[in-house]
Amino acid sequence: MLKGSDFYEKDGALWYHITRGKGGKPREVRLYGSAEELNLCKHIIEMAGDGPVFPKTLKGLDVHYYRAVYASRVYHAYARDLDSIPSKERYVCRGDKKGDIYDRKALKEVRAGVEYHSSHKIRFCVASILFTHGVPVTTLQKYLGHTTIQMTMHYLRNVSDDETVTDIIENALV
Repeated sequence: MLKGSDFYEKDGALWYHITRGKGGKPREVRLYGSAEELNLCKHIIEMAGDGPVFPKTLKGLDVHYYRAVYASRVYHAYARDLDSIPSKERYVCRGDKKGDIYDRKALKEVRAGVEYHSSHKIRFCVASILFTHGVPVTTLQKYLGHTTIQMTMHYLRNVSDDETVTDIIENALV
């Protein structure tokens, strides 16, 4: 369970400690993003305190529930006071939530931030970008926590010499 106390700042960067990562090994992982995204992460972590970042744990790990909790937190971080925004910037629900009103700009931020991409696609993407920038495979192996170089090469199998960072990111997000 991811707890707010698992996160810390070091050298101006936001990190979190994984007690039992892949292969049962502990590791430290740096969070990357824009200053705005990292500030949002800090806000969510502060809200969690020593408790879980996502307060409910379900058997079978209902990923949709966690995405909903995260989306709600992103919305509340961006939402403006509904009385202070023009009516055209409000979204009025229909159907079973008829009459509920939301801030359209905050909803747009939620849609942008909650789009689903598997964590492994992100790992492949980061490894590929670092590799194209000249990071040695042995360094990537250590960074990714792989015990064999073959596993690291598996992450890099689709990187071509003429591929740009933009190509790598776009391919990872498909």
